[in-house]
Amino acid sequence: MAAKVYIKVKDRLTSDKTFSVVKDSSKTYLLTRPKPTAKEMQEYYSSKNYDSHKTKARTFFDWVYVLSRKIMLKSKGRLIKKLFTKPGRVLDIGSGTGEFLFYMQKLGWHASGYEVSKIAKELTVNAGSYFDIDSSGDRCQFDLITFWHSLEHVYDFKKSVSKISPPLIKGGYVIIACPNYNSWDALYYKENWAAWDVPRHLRHFSKKSLNHELARFGFVEVFQKPLFLDSIYVSILSEKILNSKMPFLKGLLFGLISNAMGMVTKNFSSHIYVFKKL
Repeated sequence: MAAKVYIKVKDRLTSDKTFSVVKDSSKTYLLTRPKPTAKEMQEYYSSKNYDSHKTKARTFFDWVYVLSRKIMLKSKGRLIKKLFTKPGRVLDIGSGTGEFLFYMQKLGWHASGYEVSKIAKELTVNAGSYFDIDSSGDRCQFDLITFWHSLEHVYDFKKSVSKISPPLIKGGYVIIACPNYNSWDALYYKENWAAWDVPRHLRHFSKKSLNHELARFGFVEVFQKPLFLDSIYVSILSEKILNSKMPFLKGLLFGLISNAMGMVTKNFSSHIYVFKKL
């Protein structure tokens, strides 16, 4: 069966091209099409306005993002402390500018990162030891592997997930954070929902699809929790896409509405999923 178009979305960051988000009968998640080549993908991350690669706040919205990132680091730390009685070894896939690596090192962890973006890779190397997950000769073992809003970015989903199992100890954890296209803010903003972020987001998950896919690789879900700040931040960005006169205030309002609706539907703008290796 041919893939069906779920929605068409424009790349607002670099190219202004329109991409289709499609439902393929062979996949439980949505796909961005056409899929750029691996070389082309580097160009889609080249913008200085790409939030995930910013190290300093230059505008009010940059400040909001950096502040949110600092708040989330502490939240991530609290979550990890609930899973582990003592520090261990953590591998962060899609480590970006390395803030999470620095933070985990302060907590006593041995933190390694993996990053494919040329812009962010140098920062990751400076932040901690760089782990080349593509190298078969690296025998490091990790207690925890994290994907903080990066699994939707990986170029080859099956290849990437299959590669995290060997370096993860038995009983180790995988933490994944990613947007949920069934959330209220996604349904409200439609093609202007900032978390589509095509083509950097090559796939788009629902709660069920992520659980189903990780089970195929021997991971069982332990629990999941909503990311309340994401709905507000994504709604602010979505209002900017709409050229709203009051993007911050409207984004705050609709982000709060999305969280309130999530309490009812259990579908929030983004979720954190904790999986355990059997």
